[in-house]
Amino acid sequence: MDSTVKSKAPVNTRKHAAFARQYSNYAQEFDSCARAIKAWVKFGKQNNDLPPLDRPAEMAAWWARVMKHSVPEKLLALSRSTVPTSESPQPDLPPAAPRDFSHIRGLDLNENVQELRRTLAIDKHLLDEAHAGSEESLVALRERNYKSSFELLRKAEITLQNLQQGSGNLIDRDSVEVELAQVLESLRIMRETMPRRILAEFERLLPRRLARVFRIIERFLVPAVEKVRLAEEEIFRNLRSFESPEAIRSLLAA
Repeated sequence: MDSTVKSKAPVNTRKHAAFARQYSNYAQEFDSCARAIKAWVKFGKQNNDLPPLDRPAEMAAWWARVMKHSVPEKLLALSRSTVPTSESPQPDLPPAAPRDFSHIRGLDLNENVQELRRTLAIDKHLLDEAHAGSEESLVALRERNYKSSFELLRKAEITLQNLQQGSGNLIDRDSVEVELAQVLESLRIMRETMPRRILAEFERLLPRRLARVFRIIERFLVPAVEKVRLAEEEIFRNLRSFESPEAIRSLLAA
């Protein structure tokens, strides 16, 4: 008689386990990913204790039996909640009333870009939270969400820029700066030569018999015109500091 003790046959982890839904559906319910759900099922097969995916409230107890590390908080939260099982009688619910969406308005492209930026910021915050924990499946899920939002925002911003350029609402900054510099330089030269040009025009318009008078008052006119010019330049320098039109009028009246 052969006294050799036969070892227990290994569990066939390739055997398909029947569940009511696909792994991707469970991934959404448990805030995880399909790969993680598949790993749970594999561990369950190895321990002859499949995860009760269709009974979320029992998942924490299953995890404590099968897994070596601590039960995730999200499963503990599900165990504390009252989730009806498929065997529980479902109450008869009244038919849902038709919903009115007539007050909902569509967003233009610029508003959609702003909303996508907000979504990206939210996904980044959730990703940072996941990195602070130790669950790799949650990190992977939120990384995918963040990358997806980032790509959508990138494409939307490119589309918005193209439309703005095509409609003339978006112009090249370097070109504007060059043109403004040229305009400002021309204004500077014109204002610096203003007293001399004013006096030359004034002398040209005077009758010849008043030329002697002009020579007398010229030495007073030049400083007066220069003083007015400098006062006007000071106004332009201070325009950014004015909070209201009244402040500008007060300066002009001074």
